[in-house]
Amino acid sequence: MAFPQKDRDRSIDSVVHSTVPYPNRHHVPSSDSVYGRTQRLPHDSDRSRTQEFSPYETMLKYARSNIDPDNREVVCGPLLNYRHMEEDRWNGSILIVTKQKGEIPRSSPTLLLRRSIDEVQLLEIRHKCDDGVNGKQRKENGNLSLWKDVLRRHDEAPFHVMIGGGDQIYNDEIYQSGPLLEWTKIEDSRERLRYQCSRELQQACDDWYLANYIRWYNTEPFASALCQIPSLNIWDDHDIIDGFGSYARETMECPVFQTIGALAHKYYMLFQHHLPPTKSNSHIHDHEPYIADPRPEPQYVLGTELGPYIAAHSHSIFTRLGARMAFLGVDARTERTRERTNYPETYDRLLSRVHEGLDAAARSDRPIRHLILLFGIPLAYPPLTWLETAFEGSAGRSFQRLSLKLAIGENAINRFDGAIELLDDLNDHYTSTSHQDERRYLIERFQSICAAHSVRATILSGDVHLAAVGRFFTKHKGHIPEIEADFRFMTNIISSAIVNQPPPEAVAKLISHADKIRELNAETEETLFRIFREDSRDSKREPKGTAVAMPRRNFTIITENSPNNRGRDTHGFKLSLRQFLAKHGHRPLHLAEANAGIRHIAASEQHGKGNDGSLDCLIIMDLQLNEFRTDWNSNDEFFKFTRGRFIVDEAENVRKRQIRFDLNRLASVAADSIGAAQCISIKKYPDGMSNKVFLMTMGDGREVVAKVPNPNAGVPHFTTASEVATMDFARKVLNTPVPCVYAWNSQGKSHPVGAEFIIMDKTKGVPLSHVWDTMKLPQKLQVILAMARLQKQWLSVSFSYYGSLYYARDVQPPADNHYVKDGKAVRDSEFAIGPATGRDWFDAGRSDLDIERGPWASLTQYLQAIGTRERKAIQSLKAPKQIALFCGPKLYRPNTEKKNTALGWYQQVVNALIPKDTAITRPLLWHDDLHDDNVFVDPDNPEKITGIIDWQSSHISPLFNHHPDPAFIGWDGLEPETLDLAPRPKLSGLSPEERSAAIHEYTVQNMFIGWRKLMHAKNPDLYRVVDFRKTAAFGLIFLAHRMFEYGEAHFQSLLVDLKDTWADLPAVPSDVPFPFDFSEADVERIKRDSDAAVAGTELVAAVKETMGDLWPDKGFVKHEQYYACKAALDEVKGQILEQLAETDEERAEYERYWPFE
Repeated sequence: MAFPQKDRDRSIDSVVHSTVPYPNRHHVPSSDSVYGRTQRLPHDSDRSRTQEFSPYETMLKYARSNIDPDNREVVCGPLLNYRHMEEDRWNGSILIVTKQKGEIPRSSPTLLLRRSIDEVQLLEIRHKCDDGVNGKQRKENGNLSLWKDVLRRHDEAPFHVMIGGGDQIYNDEIYQSGPLLEWTKIEDSRERLRYQCSRELQQACDDWYLANYIRWYNTEPFASALCQIPSLNIWDDHDIIDGFGSYARETMECPVFQTIGALAHKYYMLFQHHLPPTKSNSHIHDHEPYIADPRPEPQYVLGTELGPYIAAHSHSIFTRLGARMAFLGVDARTERTRERTNYPETYDRLLSRVHEGLDAAARSDRPIRHLILLFGIPLAYPPLTWLETAFEGSAGRSFQRLSLKLAIGENAINRFDGAIELLDDLNDHYTSTSHQDERRYLIERFQSICAAHSVRATILSGDVHLAAVGRFFTKHKGHIPEIEADFRFMTNIISSAIVNQPPPEAVAKLISHADKIRELNAETEETLFRIFREDSRDSKREPKGTAVAMPRRNFTIITENSPNNRGRDTHGFKLSLRQFLAKHGHRPLHLAEANAGIRHIAASEQHGKGNDGSLDCLIIMDLQLNEFRTDWNSNDEFFKFTRGRFIVDEAENVRKRQIRFDLNRLASVAADSIGAAQCISIKKYPDGMSNKVFLMTMGDGREVVAKVPNPNAGVPHFTTASEVATMDFARKVLNTPVPCVYAWNSQGKSHPVGAEFIIMDKTKGVPLSHVWDTMKLPQKLQVILAMARLQKQWLSVSFSYYGSLYYARDVQPPADNHYVKDGKAVRDSEFAIGPATGRDWFDAGRSDLDIERGPWASLTQYLQAIGTRERKAIQSLKAPKQIALFCGPKLYRPNTEKKNTALGWYQQVVNALIPKDTAITRPLLWHDDLHDDNVFVDPDNPEKITGIIDWQSSHISPLFNHHPDPAFIGWDGLEPETLDLAPRPKLSGLSPEERSAAIHEYTVQNMFIGWRKLMHAKNPDLYRVVDFRKTAAFGLIFLAHRMFEYGEAHFQSLLVDLKDTWADLPAVPSDVPFPFDFSEADVERIKRDSDAAVAGTELVAAVKETMGDLWPDKGFVKHEQYYACKAALDEVKGQILEQLAETDEERAEYERYWPFE
């Protein structure tokens, strides 16, 4: 993206910094649907929706559309920040960064929604280590899948606050590939230390920090989380550069480190705290230290003096989180040195502030019961002093010399002070030798606070890139104190990284090996809790981790079990045998720790539903260590047509059903669409005639269906756009169970996938084809009844135009665009009627025609357009080979002139063919392909329809044009003359096979008649369609639809017969004569043509009956039948030539018309 243009005289690019109180349960819609939404109050509190935007919504609206009210281009934001509470008001801020220069707006738009603090159940998310370490690792390892999961969970149960424990951004690239790269490459360490930062380099570093924040804070889905969930952050080393504060003193005091420390602090305060520097301190100049102004906001606890390497006061945070919780986030980076984390005076100020806050709460009617402590680095963690000693001792020095001499282990030696790279991480730890006393002091002071104020403290930490749970507790001296009375009991939730690469399993094993029951002091012990278990179902998954440390990407959800809840069943709090046999310290210390792990109640749907005031802590882990790297594009079978072979024009038919696209990208889009980590499995369904369909399984087990249309599926854009809108309309308005669409694209050439696609739900249930044959008759009748109910819904909605349905944004809506539901006109701005996408508008090459495709306001316009379309097809396209009838000298031979003549007659009489019954001529939306693979049912209750799929090419046309009967009934015999059930077949004398066939035909026929009886009773309009479809008028309309392919002989014959019943047509006035004067010669010729066409059709029927399953329906057969089918057809061809061809010329003509290869 283009970053803001900067100059030396500005204090900062125009920053909109507005402090606003915001609701205590914050939920903002995703960035692409932010308009017109009111904020959600906790617990579904009633609040009327309004058309007016609140100031907050207005700010979001402009920001997410990349403009603000003053026409500035927004380059970052909105970013939400939680600050503090004032009674029942939760105060926060919104940061928006714009490109153009200008004055900072003086007004502070506010939004105030009140909710009693006592009613709020706090729900928060804890994360750390968000960005990748460097560009290469970000590309290879940076995995944003957990942020997708955060958004999914936030949508289900909105988080109040998002707690960042440091490393919210990685700025290490400033010296790895950024403006400090040349400085880093200076070999002489003394020269590096003396190196002075020019104003140009300072400016370049300033630009880089700003650009990196804008880059990362605009990266989805992290950016969407920032604009929906208020943040509460402290910082750590990577927010500056790796290890900052823990290098040797001469390194930390060199000019370059002073510069980057100051700049990183400036942008940390701006982006993560929404505190811009004052104008006088907006730049760094030679010999002029950068000093950030202390901020007096009530949540900040400032350090007593400036940091040793950053000329600023530390900004720790003490604030309230809801009715019963307080939060202390310790800024442990601003004052850090290799020997000390914070000044003792700063600790005194922090602890004094906590005492005061807890005292004040105790004197009020809202005492604090839980204290959340945030430290970027764990406090309850195994010390690795032996490793620290080795790196600092002779072994470490030998490795350093060998590395420099042989140029090995380049990444193992840092470029700043020549120490082993891991040493700065070890020096950072509170358990390192230099920080042990400081750690002990902190824990003892917090234990005293817990004892004095009767609060429970929970520590949140990260940094180590794995998940673990540490605990401090009173030392066992012959008895174990009740945990409720143990003020020394503190749990340390260790959770990181949500994005960055976890360490190898060996590190987890090292931690596990180092973890012992350790004494903090004479009264306190500590150890890691054995919370993780290897799941036997995932025994092949790496890394497996250990019982105390799990090296997986992770974040933590913390939910208060509010006293206002109704409570939950705690029978699951039982010791497992493994826990019962565990040593002291590793055993659960209280009942709620029993059975901790994936089967604990806090990891179930009962999470946060207790009412004892405790906290449920749920660590969410990515099941995959790295991005799933299967190259789906390498499997050619995914893109080919693999269902079978074509006997007719195989090369062309296969070409139209093969499509190449980026399946890897499609899998990523599918995962993104549902907030999943990644797609780990793709299964291709058997090829359809028009689409590729895939079942995609995500790492968390969820499944979606991806549908990609083949080149023959229809007109680009319109077919897919209409299908998606039609499914949405069917679900919302027609009350029909259809898959939910998560993502779609109708612009194949411009999308990175390289094809149109639809990502949708996997339909619940099973296809009816899986169970229909085994269902009992009463169950089948229930399915038929359910289908009749659905069709009744479809009959209840008609439209103002004929065409197809779209979202209004995808087409130009016609005038008076509306639909009628239950007799009432509905003008829905979401949907519009546009060009027709029925198969007759694009089959056999019609999609390439330059023709009018609608919408049409009248039925006459619609039917006339069909005639015009067929004329254009006859003129422009090559006629497809027909297998519906055999052609030749003694059979019928298709004739272009006769086709055009028939169409001329059709357009002349079409108005007379239209029935007067408006119930069957009104425009309706219908599913015309209800075969047993498109209807899904509940496998445990198969008479219940759970879904209708494949709405492609569904269109709005007159009801009489739609198929009234579902194909899954399976009746392909003669049309019943009455609604009387067929008589039982006579079975005597029949073979077992014949008996079975007769019974089957009897059953299916009566099933079909039963369906018609039901239609007659429940959907009489639809039954009138059945009657109309028996007339010559419908036959003429029907044949006109496919005149390009076939039908002119039958059409002309029907038209001749119509002369005798012309006056009976409802639309024909009594004084209007039949418009055509056929001579006897014309009638004879038409009769010959019709008889020849019938002969050709009957010959096909006879061959089809003879060949049975080998007959290539639609010119297609299964792979295993291909050669047998070809041999049978060759034999049929030989018989036709032998019996019908009398001359070589006739033989040649029969061969020319022969459709099969």
